[in-house]
Amino acid sequence: MKKIDLGPMVAVLANIGVIAGILMEKEVNALTETERNRLRVLGIRVLLTMEQNFQDILNDLQSEDQVLQMTKSIYDRPVLNYGVPLAWETYQQRASPEFVAWFEANIAK
Repeated sequence: MKKIDLGPMVAVLANIGVIAGILMEKEVNALTETERNRLRVLGIRVLLTMEQNFQDILNDLQSEDQVLQMTKSIYDRPVLNYGVPLAWETYQQRASPEFVAWFEANIAK
């Protein structure tokens, strides 16, 4: 199994985290519609990365345990979760059925 350097993904998430941190100073319910939309778009970007990581599992490029740990650690945060829980309803409509089944069975349960 080829090892994947997680450094670039961590850098992207850190940059996204700055934006999310600003938005998450408020509770999600207290956000304006524009802020909620921005947070949803941010969550979709993170979900795209998560789906690519899932594809890496299928191609034996990453271990499932590693991807599960990272994905759960983001999704389960009450704040600074990059809008992933908010974006999931929208994102799952365009995601691959395999990713949707895996995500719902392991992450969004």
